[in-house]
Amino acid sequence: MKIAIVAAMKEELLPFEEHFSPGNVIFSKGPIHILEVHENLILVQSGIGKANAAAAGAWLCDKVHPDLIINTGTTGSFNPELGLADVIVSTKFAYSDVDATGFDYAWGQVPQMPADYPVDIKLQQKGDTPMTYAYQSHIYLAEVVLNVKNLISQTAFYHQIIGLEILSQTETEAILGLGKKALVHLIATEKAGEVREHYGLYHLAILLPTRKALADVLKHISDLRIPLVGGADHGYSEAIYLEDLEGNGIELYRDKPVSSWDIREDGRIIGVTEALAAQDIYELGGKAEPFFLAEGTRMGHIHLSVKDSHAASQFYQKVLGLEDKFSIPSASWIAAGQYHHHLAVNEWAGKGLAPREQGLPGLAYYALEVESKEELLNIVKQAQELEAPIKWLHSSEVDLVDPDGIVTRIRLAR
Repeated sequence: MKIAIVAAMKEELLPFEEHFSPGNVIFSKGPIHILEVHENLILVQSGIGKANAAAAGAWLCDKVHPDLIINTGTTGSFNPELGLADVIVSTKFAYSDVDATGFDYAWGQVPQMPADYPVDIKLQQKGDTPMTYAYQSHIYLAEVVLNVKNLISQTAFYHQIIGLEILSQTETEAILGLGKKALVHLIATEKAGEVREHYGLYHLAILLPTRKALADVLKHISDLRIPLVGGADHGYSEAIYLEDLEGNGIELYRDKPVSSWDIREDGRIIGVTEALAAQDIYELGGKAEPFFLAEGTRMGHIHLSVKDSHAASQFYQKVLGLEDKFSIPSASWIAAGQYHHHLAVNEWAGKGLAPREQGLPGLAYYALEVESKEELLNIVKQAQELEAPIKWLHSSEVDLVDPDGIVTRIRLAR
């Protein structure tokens, strides 16, 4: 579907533009500018007023032929219940400057035309439905960003061994994922050291959509004779573990049906570590050349190595609004909503590691997304109450640094 977003002023389009690279100018005349920022997304600056809006709409339909046009922007209101920055989804619209009431027409009704124009009921229903991530979570894990010493070999590993597509690549960076969704972002670093010398990533965990998808990747890795660190049945999931060429941990897993999870009355979800039915899973797998992870694969959770697991768990629960799902003295699994865990923290590396520093090999940061600016501001508020370092990158993205120097990048959903 090709969507066009129309606003009168450039300032009203900036929140959309900042999520995309500079686009291609399709049309520009007077106040009207039509910009293609994605193959399926067009931004239109129409200029102020009905005449400009009508002209922009005509040029847009002639040049682009969009499937859907969304008119957006800022406006005033006489409704005292509305506040600054409230989002309004209209159910109908009418002219504000037409008065033919002397001829028994309604205010705003053009003679011999409808009194108002209703918005498509299906679009209304979409507007009335709040965004909800899986398991009623208010966060969504996006990509993990790693500093790597050998960009070429690490890119090849995540592409050829793990089965991610190369979405973009330069001499200093590579972004890998599936479709157009980034999952692993590699950045070349010249700093020395090993990833396990500092607190940071224990493993990134890529969630596969089905047991068959897990079987396919297990067969692929096994047939290439790539060594596994382990495998386990955790009660709520089945997982295999390995490391990349520089020692960053990787988990590939699939969730079991929720009906089989051990969910307690207080909301805790109990995890176990039992033998994985590896042979059964392997025999379910198929062979494909070239190999890519299944459609629907995404980042499932992030497991961090920290100095104090209890303190780290409390920190992330407070700042990100997560809940303790399962804890032991040396580790904690925490999540938003009804998932078993979005984050895990453990102190299994001991108390003597150094805090993470910028540019060191290993975890640069991991990114998570929230649905609204209100949630983003609330996270910032909670971080400030704990006096945690925060840095605004722009109006919809902020970096949070925990006591071990681990960076979480939080942004509005893209």
